Amino acid sequence: MNYTQIQSKKVSPHSDVFHEQRHISFCAGCGHGSLNILLAEIIEELGIQTKTVLVTGVGCGSASGGLQRVDIVGTPHGRASDVCTGVSRMLPEKTVVQYSGDGDSCAIGLAGLLHSCARQENFIILIYNNNVYGMTGGQLGPTTSEVVPTTTFLGGRDKDVQGFPLDIIDLVTPLPGCVFAARERLTTGKNVFHAKKTLRKAFDLHLSGVRGIKLIDFLGNCNVNWKGDRTFTPITANELIDNEVSRYFKLGVAKQPQTAIGGQQPAIIS
Repeated sequence: MNYTQIQSKKVSPHSDVFHEQRHISFCAGCGHGSLNILLAEIIEELGIQTKTVLVTGVGCGSASGGLQRVDIVGTPHGRASDVCTGVSRMLPEKTVVQYSGDGDSCAIGLAGLLHSCARQENFIILIYNNNVYGMTGGQLGPTTSEVVPTTTFLGGRDKDVQGFPLDIIDLVTPLPGCVFAARERLTTGKNVFHAKKTLRKAFDLHLSGVRGIKLIDFLGNCNVNWKGDRTFTPITANELIDNEVSRYFKLGVAKQPQTAIGGQQPAIIS
């Protein structure tokens, strides 16, 4: 897939929830910015700005706490799902959203995330999956695929040494307490718009009273920290996701209420 390059210009989100005047620490071309804009737009469209609690993990995505005009809770590394559990139980009238990277949620935070699904906790999980530990310099992580070069393994994952990449969607889908699981790409305008539709589905499902975890894994680039024998730009990094990384991670909605496993339908909150 080849992309046409055009002169860049500032893109302002269509939402007052997004704190446009705040300093943005994301690297140029990083998909965290796109995901934050989508999140802000949906919160405003649904009119839930004062009813939303954003819980951020540790990593590049922590900066999201300064970009969203909603209540924010910062967490220790790997404890975002645990904190979401506490907030959602004590404030069940709030829409609680976990925002984590793949390192925070699929490594040190994996146990908390899976047990949240096992207990059928009631919040939304958004994962920015760039296949590396981004904030600490681009080291190989649990989700790194064979085609993504990292600072610690320049040739990407060697399955004979490091095993296979972890697929969080495959892990949560069999758990009855996870009622919605999907994966999207933040690579092109078309893919970002499609990602927004899926994100809206998760919020609509949550607000309709369906209890359980709603999780979306967003494939995004880390063009600064992907290394190896080539230098990446945002364009070439996104091309790698579309052409190669997507082969390792199945896209689309993997689970929703009508596809509940074992006939166990999600509970409706009264």
